[in-house]
Amino acid sequence: MNAEVLNKVKGYMWKFRKSKQEKRIQWGVGIFLIVLFVQTMLVVSAGIHKEGYFVDELWAYGLANSYYHPHVYSEGIFEKDEYLSPDYFKDYLEVSKEDAFQYDSVFYNQSMDSHPPLFYCVLHTVCSLFLNSFSKWYGIIPNIIYFTIARIGLYLLSKKIFHNEYMALFPVICWGFSIQAVSYAILIRMYMLFAMFVVLDSLLHQKYLSYQGKWETKYYIILFFVNLGGFLTQYYYYIFAFFLSASTAILLMVKKQWINLLKYCGTMLLSVISALVIFPGIIHTFLYERGAEALNNFSSGRSWLELLDNYLRNFHEKMVYGANKWIIILSLFAVCILLIKGILSHLNTTVRELLHRINLGVLSLWIAFFAYMAVMIKIAPYIADRYYFSVTPIFWLLIVHLIYIGMSKLKYGVLSSVIILSMCTLGSLIQGYGEGKVMYQYPSQLDNMNQIKNFKGSSCIYITNGKQYAAAVHALEFQNFSEIKIIDINCRSVLDTEIHNESSFLVVYIDDTLNQEEIIAQIFQKTGYRQYLSIGRGSGIGWEDEQEVYIYAFR
Repeated sequence: MNAEVLNKVKGYMWKFRKSKQEKRIQWGVGIFLIVLFVQTMLVVSAGIHKEGYFVDELWAYGLANSYYHPHVYSEGIFEKDEYLSPDYFKDYLEVSKEDAFQYDSVFYNQSMDSHPPLFYCVLHTVCSLFLNSFSKWYGIIPNIIYFTIARIGLYLLSKKIFHNEYMALFPVICWGFSIQAVSYAILIRMYMLFAMFVVLDSLLHQKYLSYQGKWETKYYIILFFVNLGGFLTQYYYYIFAFFLSASTAILLMVKKQWINLLKYCGTMLLSVISALVIFPGIIHTFLYERGAEALNNFSSGRSWLELLDNYLRNFHEKMVYGANKWIIILSLFAVCILLIKGILSHLNTTVRELLHRINLGVLSLWIAFFAYMAVMIKIAPYIADRYYFSVTPIFWLLIVHLIYIGMSKLKYGVLSSVIILSMCTLGSLIQGYGEGKVMYQYPSQLDNMNQIKNFKGSSCIYITNGKQYAAAVHALEFQNFSEIKIIDINCRSVLDTEIHNESSFLVVYIDDTLNQEEIIAQIFQKTGYRQYLSIGRGSGIGWEDEQEVYIYAFR
């Protein structure tokens, strides 16, 4: 009788613990969904206030939608002394009925550019559903989807590492609320898609390394497609995938899981080969274009420490903004605790025993992150956060995990870290959004467009100093004019160019590197116009809302 009562009590206790655990999971998921919604609304708000475009964004529309015409200056069109119609720029950005779902054109355009085609195929698909129209939302909405998948993947990855539904929220909160993440969600480029594949690949590897038995076939299939997607999105994905795969393979060798190692390496190799077969342009890019440039940068005499210093400054400005710097300070404090309490306890531990104690998935992520950053710093052509943004979700995961395991050694350490993380994220959020630090909104372009509409139907000339690509950023503005001529003074001077003067106004764009007074005098001499007024400054060539072009109206 006593045994029967005891078994009933144990049963009730097990059900109570299970019920308590289920409620904690439900609360964790509920809070995550709220965080997901609020972050998405921030992106939507930032998208609403996006008034202009970086030149590469409009270039992305052209590469995706212009039929076998990759660049706005293709076929030397700007070097000819000819006027272009506004439809030339409209057709470059939009999809006509005849050109809808023409993915062969997308692949051709990308073979003439410097990126794999997946992002552009998705953008072309969306634009093909809305013929003969242009909208920023055709690029932002897919980005929101990538952002959402990345955050879900990051939450699942964090749960796998922390084994705690509440702590798993903080990498998502720190990354998803950051100014940088919101900015890249409204930047119509492939970097958010790149981040999505980085997170998904990391999640799969965490599952792989934490699983003791043989992987089912479906996991290898998922791993294949995730990496194939990454390889067809950004060439820098190859760097991250290589180091994550190499660290994983080494760990499998140490654990002597030879069958798993063989299947894993075969899957990764097959994904690389498949990417090369689908888009052979990757080979040419690696051998002769960006690959050759990266190899030259890597072998150049550029000081790695000097580059690191420049990137740390960029990192501080773009990512560890405002109160977020205290999260980094807290993580350094956690490292000190680990050095004192953690390492000392493992002095007499063998390598095999140590591998059983540590999280191999986290170890492989640390290796992949640092190795990626070390190589990227050396080979990237510019000091820009776009080259490391896509691995920042992993950065925030590792930082929060470091704080968690370090502070857990102290009394009330976890609670303290939760409070500090919450306050820092909230402080950075208020400070960043309050000071208008969201990037890629280009508010000055709206002022220019409103001014230019006052001269709708006028003739226009665009004078540049070799930067023919920069005309792409004004493709929307050019559609307001009756005719447009591009003058590259490296090809011919203003005085050697035929310029129409029949319209009441002549709108002129002049590159800010040129002598404005000299060019204005040449226009007076060539056209017979006698007055001019400044109507704006163009932006979008630089990553910030910088002014690179003067805009005048002559009459």
